[in-house]
Amino acid sequence: MPGRGATLSGVTTSPPRQFLDTLYRDTIAALHPGRAVAEALDARHARNGRGAPVHLLGLGKAAPAMCAAALQWHAEHQRAVDGGVCIAHDTGGISIAPLPMIIGDHPVPSTRSHHAAAALGAYIDARVREDHDVIVLLSGGTSALIGAPRAGMSTETYDATMAALVASGLSITAINRERRRLSRWAGGQLGVALQARGANVDVLAISDVLGDDPASIGSGPCVTPESAESPTIPHHIIGNNQRARATVVSLALERRMTATQVDDPLHGDVQQCADRIALALRTFASTARTGASAHLPRLVCWGGEPTVTLPGPDAPRGGRMQALAMLIAKQLHDAGRDAHGITVLAAGTDGRDGATDAAGAVVDAHTWSAMRSVGRAPEHDLSAFRSHEALHAVHATVPAFVSGTNVNDLVIALIS
Repeated sequence: MPGRGATLSGVTTSPPRQFLDTLYRDTIAALHPGRAVAEALDARHARNGRGAPVHLLGLGKAAPAMCAAALQWHAEHQRAVDGGVCIAHDTGGISIAPLPMIIGDHPVPSTRSHHAAAALGAYIDARVREDHDVIVLLSGGTSALIGAPRAGMSTETYDATMAALVASGLSITAINRERRRLSRWAGGQLGVALQARGANVDVLAISDVLGDDPASIGSGPCVTPESAESPTIPHHIIGNNQRARATVVSLALERRMTATQVDDPLHGDVQQCADRIALALRTFASTARTGASAHLPRLVCWGGEPTVTLPGPDAPRGGRMQALAMLIAKQLHDAGRDAHGITVLAAGTDGRDGATDAAGAVVDAHTWSAMRSVGRAPEHDLSAFRSHEALHAVHATVPAFVSGTNVNDLVIALIS
């Protein structure tokens, strides 16, 4: 089990695993979208406080928290909300009354997502009128949660195509390119429908894509298609991975640590990402042991979204962060004494890694041999995409939870 028996002298008495888990959860708490939504609505009200009927459309993993914050803001400013819908993968225990909560499928759309897509269309047709204000609260996961085919494609073909895309190992940009072409609301089609009703539309988006391209966040449901003659819908990015990494570093500095965030994002094949991280960690560890600040623990943070290429839709859903953690565990094991004192947490900011009961994992140089000691064959587990089972067997997984946000993945390494 990572971190057993070790402590962080002068900073905390917590073992490295517990310290990283706490730092990760403190970061997620600081990234809660409530404040960002309120600040964006303040700015929006300053631009156009028109007093028109307001509709809230919450879409994505962070939709419940974003809707709750928007409802609270309108109540505090004595502005009525005419209605709306919230479509997410989990309620998160958040009340958004009087808005209805609709649960879709993630990461692959199916029956619930088709229902959510239909409910969204029914609401727009029944309630949105000319000169109404529609605030779209957009976050990652929207592509699947309201995933449904465009006219002329069967739901069976659509679902199979989406499952193949998720398992393909393609970048999120490439996957979203296909989603925009095939999905009912993607590629600007939601914006087209709202503008056809005569609505004034604003998008407040929490970005889960590198570069924060609005066309890739949720597959761009409100990004005006090039063929459309309607005005461009404004998008306001209120949260992203850069802010998450900066928060990790800020919290580490508050704990009297030396801290670094790596600006080059994690992307592409998960093995290549693990190689980059392990090489950097060995370099950082060597420097930390001989430098002037050798008495202080050092923290290094990466962010992004590696890709895992699955052999088919029926492959085990180990999660990309757990796959990355297991690959890093092997590298640390192979490095021997050079990896002494290095502990690494890899987890999703949405609190969920793939279709598992884990948000990610924490590993160190002993994790690989620990898996062998409990009867696992970690080399086989890696090749068979069973990272979740292997890591869970040695209690290295971070339990899943509903974080309220979604800004890609974080890798936080502690050199103590």
